[in-house]
This record gives sequence, C-alpha cells and structure tokens, in this order.
Amino acid sequence: PRQDLPREVERIPSSVLFAESSRHALYHDLFTSGIVYADLAFDVSGLPAELSDLLPLFGRCVCGCGLPGLPYHEAAGALALHTGGFGAWLGADTPVFQDPGSAASQHLVFRLKALEENLLDALDLVSRLLSGADFRDARRVEMLMLELRNDLKSSLVPGGSQFAALRAGSRLAESLRLEERWKGVSQLLAMEQACR
Repeated sequence: PRQDLPREVERIPSSVLFAESSRHALYHDLFTSGIVYADLAFDVSGLPAELSDLLPLFGRCVCGCGLPGLPYHEAAGALALHTGGFGAWLGADTPVFQDPGSAASQHLVFRLKALEENLLDALDLVSRLLSGADFRDARRVEMLMLELRNDLKSSLVPGGSQFAALRAGSRLAESLRLEERWKGVSQLLAMEQACR
C-alpha cells in the first residue's frame, strides 16, 4: 500500500576526501561489515572510436593478466588472498539537464572490494595492475578475448530484449550508442571478427 512507501528519499552520506583539477575522491560512510568497496573511475571520453571499442577487452585484460615477473596464476592468487573481487565495467551517461544529443560522459571503472585490514595490500596490487599489467602473454590475452566473446554469445538468448533495446536506443543518444558498442551486438560482432 501507498502508506508503506517511505516519505523521505534515502540519502547516502558523502564527503570529499580531496579534489584536484583532474581527480577527486569521494567517501561514503556506510556500515559494510568491515568490507571496503572502492571504485576507481577513469574518464575515457577522449579516446578515438577504434580504441574505445577495445575498452571491454582492455578492462578484462587488466583484471585477468599478470605483471612483469608475476605470471597470471600468481597474480590471481594474490588477488584472491588480498581482495574479495576485482573487476571492470564501462558506463556512458548523458549529463543531467543536457540535451540527449550532447556529449556523453564515459568512464572505465575498476571495482575492488577488500577487508579493511587487507585494503593497503589490495590497493597496492591493483595499482600495479592498472599501471603495468603484462599483456605479452598472447595465449592468456587470446583466452580472455574468447571468454568475452563467449560471455556475449551466451547472454544473447536470456538477454535478447536488452540487446535489442541497446541497438534501437543507439540512434537516440550518444550514451546509448556507446553502451551498444561496448555491451551489445556491435561488441559481439567485433569479438567474433577478432577471434577468427
């Protein structure tokens, strides 16, 4: 019933840890049972289209490759030891109160979760992966490419309406066009071509 709906909108507490011209950090003081969730967002709006289309694979490779002198299986073991998960996702949004045809904000976000006592070790490992992931293991990169293609293919049937909505919406706004190129049929076709 209507009376069960909360009268006030829930507000998430937020404070700015630091703000500089090109980077800033926000902190949300919430109870999380001793688990820290960190999103590291990188603005990728300046990339040309041919590089932007590779961002899904790039994000997967950063999270799924090793480091110079630390092969993938050892890096994966260190991630499992110090983190509760490390992954990447892409997002494109039309800024609030702007015309849908205006430039979209584009971010590649790496999400990390770790216990408070493991946070410094987890951040150290993640920062090393972000700045120096080793993509020279061609066999591993090929496996990650096949994995990405297979994930897209396997989501076609259960998520067909989402693929169709992205494809149709891609003509309406730049943000939807980007989302379709990163997560839709266009990305699947690009991965099919790359895996040949």
